Amino acid sequence: MATQKSADWEFYVDDGVIIGEFPEATKLTGPESDKMVEAFTDLLERPDTHAHVTILRSSEPYSREGQENLRQSALASVDHGVARWAVVADGTKQLTMKTKVDVEGITVEAFDLADVDGAIEWARE
Repeated sequence: MATQKSADWEFYVDDGVIIGEFPEATKLTGPESDKMVEAFTDLLERPDTHAHVTILRSSEPYSREGQENLRQSALASVDHGVARWAVVADGTKQLTMKTKVDVEGITVEAFDLADVDGAIEWARE
């Protein structure tokens, strides 16, 4: 299983799905944000990826920088053949993520944190 990670976050590919996990302490801005984008882009280069699941538990506010990185990641995903993106979060972060990822060429579905397994299952379809 291909994995890219730091002490605060992790991306891995499982059955063609890039899964990004962002625990509660994850910083969503600054140098760490750039590392996340780079790690995600590296996994997009794999020909066997077709979907993505973002699991956001971070308690940090979603800055404009983080939102723009998310949107750019969605656009890059389209260029690499990713057709589905599940956003898993609670409250306003879920809505913000869904809005930023909803670009032409990707089907986006939002899930609550209690339904991570459902999100991964949906992404694999």
